[in-house]
Amino acid sequence: LIAAATIDGLTTEYVTIAGDIPTGTCAALISGHDRSLVTKLSAAEKLTVEHVQAEKTWNLVKNAKVYYVEGFFLTVTPEGILEIAKHAAAENKIFTMNLSAPFIPQFFTKVLDDVLPYMDFVFGNEGEAEAYALAHNLSDPKDVKAIATYIAKLPKVNAQRERIVVFTQGVNNTIVAKADGTIHEYPIIAIPESQIVDCNGAGDAFCGGFVSKLVQGADIAAAVAKGHYLAHEVIQQVGPTYPRSLNVE
Repeated sequence: LIAAATIDGLTTEYVTIAGDIPTGTCAALISGHDRSLVTKLSAAEKLTVEHVQAEKTWNLVKNAKVYYVEGFFLTVTPEGILEIAKHAAAENKIFTMNLSAPFIPQFFTKVLDDVLPYMDFVFGNEGEAEAYALAHNLSDPKDVKAIATYIAKLPKVNAQRERIVVFTQGVNNTIVAKADGTIHEYPIIAIPESQIVDCNGAGDAFCGGFVSKLVQGADIAAAVAKGHYLAHEVIQQVGPTYPRSLNVE
């Protein structure tokens, strides 16, 4: 993992575990355009708030201006995520989080609600939106726009930034809701079904493209467009991989 990340220009600060604990793994079972995931966290379960607060790690945190956190980390070290979130709010930096999977709002409702006041951007898909709505007894768990608006309007620690909620919906329009109640819809990049190879990594690709534009100071429309572009590219590959001909600007 470290070698692969280094090749792509990423700085890593992984938790290194001595002994027989392996790196976490995920088996993806593909049926047509659908998938099932089976995970074994292994070393990923060993991430602690102490690792986040360690000098080498925390220096990386302090030097960053935008943070993107997977909701999966709420199952392991919510305290560590809160430390980063509080730092972002205090320094008026951008803190973003992906709901990651329906089981996060379903079974980790309390820790998600603890971190949500610090979120400037919330990412998810229609399934995760529905799970959030059911966990919070919202009136219509299928109304993605209403759920996005509800989350956008929740109390926020850093009042200098409004919260923006971004929900993808597969082949349907991406929903962007703001705390002031405005909603925008953005169509995806259409692709013939015959060209779809594997949807694994599409959501992560979208978030990666979106956040890359946030880092560059682009507007929301440009961020969504880049997210759509990367998702469009990754679903034409086997696994979450990308062609070297990507437009990475």
